[in-house]
Amino acid sequence: LIPHDSIKVGTIGMSNHQRIETNVSLNDVVKIEIYPSESALSVALLNLGVSFKHKKTRDDHAKRVIGTKIIDLVKEHLCGLVLSLNQKFQIKYDNTFLFVHVQAMYDSKASKKGSTLIDENGLITSDTSIQLSPIDSSITIDGGDVIDGYPSIAATPSPIKNDISFDELGVGGLGNEFRELFRRAFA
Repeated sequence: LIPHDSIKVGTIGMSNHQRIETNVSLNDVVKIEIYPSESALSVALLNLGVSFKHKKTRDDHAKRVIGTKIIDLVKEHLCGLVLSLNQKFQIKYDNTFLFVHVQAMYDSKASKKGSTLIDENGLITSDTSIQLSPIDSSITIDGGDVIDGYPSIAATPSPIKNDISFDELGVGGLGNEFRELFRRAFA
C-alpha cells in the first residue's frame, strides 16, 4: 500500500459515503483497535443485503445481478477477514458499485437446523455459505440467494417510500436520516 499525500501518518481517509455511514465528520477523532481474528467465531452462513450504490432509474434488465458472481466476489475479498453484524461495505460489480449490508451471521459450530445467530463479530472462511437479499427495489438478484436448511432473513422494505419528499412535509434536509431511522426501527 502506498499512502496518499493528503492523508497524515496515523490517520485514515474516508470517502463521503463512508463518513455518512459511520456518522463521522471530517475532523472527528475515532479510536480504532485491531481485532484479533483468532477470537472470532467462524461463520457458517452469512446473510447479506445488497443494493446499487447509485439509485438511478433502471430497466428490469439493468436491475438484475447474478448472485453467484456477487458471492464469488465477496469470498474473494473477505475470506479470512472478520465482519461485524450490521457492517456495511461496497464491492465493485461489473462497472458499478453495490452496497452490501451484513444482516446476519450464523455460527459454524451449530448444525444447520439449530444454528446460532452471531451477534458481534464473525470470521469469514472458504466454507462460509452466503445468502443474498435485495435491500430495496433497485436490484433483482438471480441465483445464489437460497441456502437450504438455514433460516431466511429477507430484507424488510422501509415503510417510507423513496419518492416521499420530506421538504413538502416541512422537515426538509432530513429525508435520508428519516428513511434510515424508520428502516432500522421497523426492520
